[in-house]
Amino acid sequence: EFVMPLDEIIGLASDNVYQVVHLDSLIFAATKGGISVFTELGNFPFPFLLNNYNSENGLSTNSITSLAISPQGWLFCGSDAGLDYVMIDSLNFTYAWHNLNENNSSLPSSYITSLAVSDNYLAVGTRQGLAMAPLYDLEQWTIYGEAELNGRSSVYPVYIDEENNLWFSYGYWEEGLLDVVDTTRVVLARIITSPEPLLDEWYYEDCGVETNRITGITRLADNRLCLLTWGEGFLVSEQDDWLQFKKHDIGASLVHNIEIDHEQTIWVSSGYHPPPTTPPLPRGTAGVSSLKNEVWEVLRVENSPILSNNIYSMETDASNRKWFGAWWVNTQSNQEWDDGISIYDEADNSWEYITTDNGLRNNCISFLTGDAQGNMWVSCCGGSTGGVNIIDSNDNVVHSFSYDTVDDLNDALFIFLGQMRYYFGGIRTGLRIWNNTSWPETNGSLWSQTPFNELQSGEIFAITSSINGDIEEIWVASANGLFSYRWTTYFSEFGQYLWYTWGTSIKRKAFYNGQWLGEEIAHPEFWYIEGEERLYGSVPTFPTALLVDPFNRLWIGTNDNGITMYDISRDRYTIYNAENSPLISNRITSLAYDNYSGRLYIGTDEALQSAVIGISEDYNFQQDLETVKAFPNPFYPDRGDLLRIESIDTPTMPVGDTRCYIYNMAGDLIIVLKKNILEQFDWDGLNETGSKCSSGIYFYVVSASNGQTARGKFALIR
Repeated sequence: EFVMPLDEIIGLASDNVYQVVHLDSLIFAATKGGISVFTELGNFPFPFLLNNYNSENGLSTNSITSLAISPQGWLFCGSDAGLDYVMIDSLNFTYAWHNLNENNSSLPSSYITSLAVSDNYLAVGTRQGLAMAPLYDLEQWTIYGEAELNGRSSVYPVYIDEENNLWFSYGYWEEGLLDVVDTTRVVLARIITSPEPLLDEWYYEDCGVETNRITGITRLADNRLCLLTWGEGFLVSEQDDWLQFKKHDIGASLVHNIEIDHEQTIWVSSGYHPPPTTPPLPRGTAGVSSLKNEVWEVLRVENSPILSNNIYSMETDASNRKWFGAWWVNTQSNQEWDDGISIYDEADNSWEYITTDNGLRNNCISFLTGDAQGNMWVSCCGGSTGGVNIIDSNDNVVHSFSYDTVDDLNDALFIFLGQMRYYFGGIRTGLRIWNNTSWPETNGSLWSQTPFNELQSGEIFAITSSINGDIEEIWVASANGLFSYRWTTYFSEFGQYLWYTWGTSIKRKAFYNGQWLGEEIAHPEFWYIEGEERLYGSVPTFPTALLVDPFNRLWIGTNDNGITMYDISRDRYTIYNAENSPLISNRITSLAYDNYSGRLYIGTDEALQSAVIGISEDYNFQQDLETVKAFPNPFYPDRGDLLRIESIDTPTMPVGDTRCYIYNMAGDLIIVLKKNILEQFDWDGLNETGSKCSSGIYFYVVSASNGQTARGKFALIR
């Protein structure tokens, strides 16, 4: 969802905002650079800045971490310099501001962690205890220090209820860690203030939760107490119990495989292949997680009939059944796990299993993929039994073969069924090719390897293809680099398939007449031009995941530097990594694309992420024109802004020839926009001739092919 950049448009004191409170139409934002005060105007598109307050016009320090407003109109501001307060109607008078700290008052510490007000009282949490005073007399403090808090000191956060009892937790917010620091096992504490102070504390075991990282305390409309946490959702009191509400999450942050089934449910596994004598790691053996209707479900041996928690491969068959292939693990480390294939049918919640008992070559399943005839190809990795099984739609093994005459080299991690030949990538053995679309045979004459050494050994991480016209180009991600098998007319006017290797110093080389050619060829197909972005951003790494989207773009996940997007049609690279994008990790493990949402799913060693990269017109089924919005408004094209004109209730504009017409104030048509790759509209501020449009008010009209229209206006500022 778009967030308006208030710091650029209306002068927010700092990008770091710690708290926002409001009173009627006034909005107060506590930031690292002071307090920003806004007001909402009925016809104004965003809150209007009234003023910023800092150490030069009232505050004792710029960095304000907590705010509270009393019913009488007092604004209280907490910081590491103590407590600043002022009547709201006197904000602009510096002499009206007051400061209390440990040197000029009874406050136990100048480091204020949190504030709370009731109708008559102010509560202040500090690093050295808790303080409470009547609003009409801020010199009459009641202090609760270590003696009253069972030897504890730092209080964060604090809340006052209707009976003026104090509710709080312990700890403090540590900016450098972006976390709540709390060494206690106390989730919540309460001081009943009258007639005599009485301290109650609730521990983990009392609340039935496993967090004490409390960031806020409040009451719900039905009077139930609600605790906000850092990273663990929120807790709501329910008689003698606590209910914990948190976003359902993926089973493990390490993502190995992503599968999208026929109903657009996202399936994620975290399996890995450890050495035979190594016990499995918890973060690599977390079973399978699925995301459906924004709810995550985790399938593990402990809560489902799945055979193993080390699911290395996944595939969806023609009946939307999910196939989960388990990698063999040392059974001495976990006697309750079995290997082989688990098949889950959500339609009737049934499970089936295929193992060596049903004819598999072995139970170490390294890869699963379906073909156009409804068969499942199953790679069983390693040893004298390694090889591939083909299983028909009745779950019967109908064919079996190995692809190497040496038994321990049957180690395929990847199978790709191309238009003209089949490709098998190994852990150590590089690439094997069956030069036909018939079922491969053990020791068959159609087996081959590449004519160069780089793909005759090493691990193959991914294989995919792109289509240029009707010609298929094969892409191979190897520990030895990125390779492609593509049609070219450079060396022959009649054209031929050649292998290419792709690099950072030279764009690509072709293997021709027994050697790699590229450096000696003065042609833009092989060399980078000055200033051009390069593969991997010129960082020394190797590809680990590949995906071709509907717009003929190759997405290349890497081991060390995020994602390289290669626009095949334009022959240009774009780099996305943790330094220049929201990617949480530069180690990419898998990629998947959902045609219906236009979303790219990115597996990393730290999390599953996603980004909308475009939806093809073939998968746009939207019929109605819903609410349309133009943003940012105002629109600054000279700053690099693109004006987005989008349907905010649906992912796309209506299917068909939907267009957007831009008019100026005089009613002149400026430009007609066609849908972009998101099936929405954007505009760069240029007219039909490519000239810049001047500052002013403009109107847009979105017109669908079925006659529906939507209108609006926006401001363009140069």
